[in-house]
Amino acid sequence: MSRLRMDGMWGVSTGGMNTKGELPDLPSSATPLQFGDWLHLSTPVMKDISSVAGWWWERTLREAKVFYEDWKHSSPLQRIQIVPKLPDELREARFQRTEQRGIQKRCRRWNNRL
Repeated sequence: MSRLRMDGMWGVSTGGMNTKGELPDLPSSATPLQFGDWLHLSTPVMKDISSVAGWWWERTLREAKVFYEDWKHSSPLQRIQIVPKLPDELREARFQRTEQRGIQKRCRRWNNRL
């Protein structure tokens, strides 16, 4: 079975830590299982962005899961009407720089693939 390795490539995982602080690559053809692996491998990198990043990342993932559960239990017409909302606590100024750094890490991976 092909799995996402720490170096961002698909294949047999060799374990170890990502010492570069970069997010693993996620191909556009990734399966849901591979996306789950990517989230798992991305978590330490995202939590290491700032002193509040651990809480910020866990809360962000929790909100994404709530959105996905709503989407799964909705009809096709309801799905296109669902609008994700950012909770007030994630809008606080103390998370703005953390979120910007997380976005920069993700965009850096996109730019490397283009």
